Amino acid sequence: MYDEENDELNEQEEKKPDGLSAEQILQNLKSKDAKIRLEAITALAQVKNKRVVNLLINCLKDPVWNNRSAAANSLVEIGELSVEPLMSVVYSENEDIRFWSIKILGTLGGAGIPSLAKLLDDPDRDLRLHVVRSLCITPAPGTVEPLITALGDADWSVRKHASEGLEKVGGSAVAKLQKAFQDNLNAMGNDDICFWSIKVLGSILKRDALPAFTSLLRHEDKNIRFYAVGGIGQTRCEEGVDPLIAALSDPSWLVRRQAFEMLELMGEPAVEKLKTAFFQGNDDVKYWAVRLIAKIMKGNAVGILKKMLNTPQKEIRFFIVTALGETDDPRAIPTLIEAFKDNFWQIRSQAAEMVSHMKFRAIPSLTAAISNESEDVRYWSVQALGMIGGEAMSSLLVLLENPDKRMRLFTVKALGNLQNSAIIEPLIKAMGDTSWPVRVAASEILERAGEMAIRPLIKAIGSDNANVSFWSQKVLQNFGDQAVQTLINSLLDKEDKYRMHTIKALGRIGTSNSIKPLLEILSAGVIEECEIILEAMSDLKNPPLIAFLLETLASSEDANIITWVSNILGAVKETGKSVYFKALKNPNTEVRVWACKLLATYEGDDILKALWFAMQDKEPSVRVQAVKSLGEIGQGLNVMPYAMKLIVDGEPMVRFEVFRLLGKIGAPAAVIPMLEAFNKEDEQNQKLILDIFNDIESTNFMMSLVITLEEAEKEMHPLILQLLEKMCNSPLKRDMLIKNMENAGVTTIYWIVQVIGKFDEEQVADALIRLLDHPEAYVHAVTAMARYFSSSNFIIRDKITAALTAAGVKIIKPLIESINKDDEMVKMNAVNIIESIGDDIKPVIEALASDKTVKNHIIALELLNSITRTVRVGGGAKTWA
Repeated sequence: MYDEENDELNEQEEKKPDGLSAEQILQNLKSKDAKIRLEAITALAQVKNKRVVNLLINCLKDPVWNNRSAAANSLVEIGELSVEPLMSVVYSENEDIRFWSIKILGTLGGAGIPSLAKLLDDPDRDLRLHVVRSLCITPAPGTVEPLITALGDADWSVRKHASEGLEKVGGSAVAKLQKAFQDNLNAMGNDDICFWSIKVLGSILKRDALPAFTSLLRHEDKNIRFYAVGGIGQTRCEEGVDPLIAALSDPSWLVRRQAFEMLELMGEPAVEKLKTAFFQGNDDVKYWAVRLIAKIMKGNAVGILKKMLNTPQKEIRFFIVTALGETDDPRAIPTLIEAFKDNFWQIRSQAAEMVSHMKFRAIPSLTAAISNESEDVRYWSVQALGMIGGEAMSSLLVLLENPDKRMRLFTVKALGNLQNSAIIEPLIKAMGDTSWPVRVAASEILERAGEMAIRPLIKAIGSDNANVSFWSQKVLQNFGDQAVQTLINSLLDKEDKYRMHTIKALGRIGTSNSIKPLLEILSAGVIEECEIILEAMSDLKNPPLIAFLLETLASSEDANIITWVSNILGAVKETGKSVYFKALKNPNTEVRVWACKLLATYEGDDILKALWFAMQDKEPSVRVQAVKSLGEIGQGLNVMPYAMKLIVDGEPMVRFEVFRLLGKIGAPAAVIPMLEAFNKEDEQNQKLILDIFNDIESTNFMMSLVITLEEAEKEMHPLILQLLEKMCNSPLKRDMLIKNMENAGVTTIYWIVQVIGKFDEEQVADALIRLLDHPEAYVHAVTAMARYFSSSNFIIRDKITAALTAAGVKIIKPLIESINKDDEMVKMNAVNIIESIGDDIKPVIEALASDKTVKNHIIALELLNSITRTVRVGGGAKTWA
């Protein structure tokens, strides 16, 4: 840092052009008068040496901006001589010196650029932005690399200014930009550098960049397609319209959205092609094309969009209604009001929202539409007036007196869109309406109104209108401490008609002031009142109150309080997490158990770590609950490492809970360790664990067991099959396996067939019949189907027989090989099926009869002898030649 005390001009009294001596200048620089200091700074600018440079650098921290600016300008005029001293102060502790030195170096360029480039790593976002802006003052080839580095900055403004600076550099930046794009395409690269590099290339190269960018649109990586679309848009060339329209149907929404934004930048030149694309493109293209036509043409698009509304596709009509609103042109209002008649609610709702965006311009048309014969038009006209707000208030208040109760209901709901005190009194009055739906709607809106409704509602309790009084009390449930004392006083009222509403209101308030009388109510244990408190406190967000309630659980011996307070805390969200973490160290075992239960309502690594802490608790009941909670947090594979550590816990109940959890997760990686642990259990425990597995309704677990059959040692197969067969006693689980056969490999299908083929039901038979179309797995299906020949279910037998006959000659070999030659009934059925297939069977049978390696070779010989004599064909008989 420069030290002004050691930077005297020198002892010589050389005169300056303005007549001031060096000593006078030095004295004037210390003057309290800003103008005198400015004169001294101006005088220094006329001398170019390092001593003057150092003095001017010191002037960069002058308290007056004009003086600092003058010193900076002087240093720029001095030029290269200023660079080295300025480079030494870019890290100055003085913000002004740091700011101006960076700006001057950026203006001068050259040797100062490396120093500026180092500052791009500074954690201060404002400093990095200033460096980039400074580098852009005098763009030159030397600034390209630091500006490209800045394209990857964490801050958007830094990236944006860097891109603008590179555009100013122009063609000399192209090669390095291309290299930066290529270098950052890998998984470890910087996505922002890719994005901005290609945009800058588009701006610089214009149409020359189109061939390369267009080819990138075919890349399998959606990020590269996204970059390419941005680059095409930056070229601003009409030739880029077609590839951008094609990108509107890209599989990635981000690419489609980027193409939309780029076409919007293209403007008018894209309109005609967008019209064509609407009629020829898919739904994605239609959606984006409609929005673009509206955004580009504004009000001039209304006629075109109105014609497009004739489409029978509701999704496209929704897009068009949205686009009409985005024109923000009054000419669209009649068409949007007409859309209130559309068959689909979403389109009517969207049309109302779009009309409301027109604000006061839409009020006359909407007011006129209220008398329309269509109830949909009347309803949505009122809702749109409500969405418009204050400007439409007078029209809405008139409608509250409408003789049609439906119109009054529409109006109350419309008032709900307004967030101001003017709606409170009209809504309180509406709570006395003769129509119940109107009263309910008004009360719900007042509940949402918040603090501004409290005083009017308290006053309204005494209304002569019984409905107004009742609903006012109901609404008061949801307000804060301002109403607490009034509500507590009402608890003492002998009139029970106020009590339930007061309890609910106190619960909703949820403060230390409101909770004390509620605990007394919970202790009394009146179910109806306790349930009201539970519902009212379901969204508690007061950490001290949560801590108090947890302390109550730990210390109270009142069963009612323990039951109801634990239910209340179970509904607490993020606010209670830290309280429950702390409770895991509570000396009371029951509190630790409850803390584990409550943590099960959260997710995240911190919850996993907290539950792992609880899984090491000295009390088995805490460990059991920790494992249960681990299974309830919904993080699947993330919890496995924690659970696996307890599969060898010394307490059986803990191990049983681990088996249940791992079964629910159903990960293949957990199956073998589970089975190994299962084998170490005694017979009684194994039976209990089998019952646990049988209760698990999980496709993942079922399929993991099947997949494990493919990989496990043969010694494990009987155990796995035993588990699967026991679990498949449930039709639902058999259905799980059947559904998974559709996309499974042959080996997986084989094992599934081994399991389900033992069940004599149509669901299984139908699945096996479908497998006959499989090019490889049909062999397993045939083998399993042969077991049904002796089924007592004649429907299944007939289905199996017909399917095997229709499948043709391919089933002959597996069918023969699957026959139990000692079972004459099965053998006879199989032979009948084969003979019924038709003339094509003889070559197949001859081949099987001649191949002694075929299992049941003797049956093939017998069958050949039989068909050589005669074969049934279409109900008749035919002798083989």
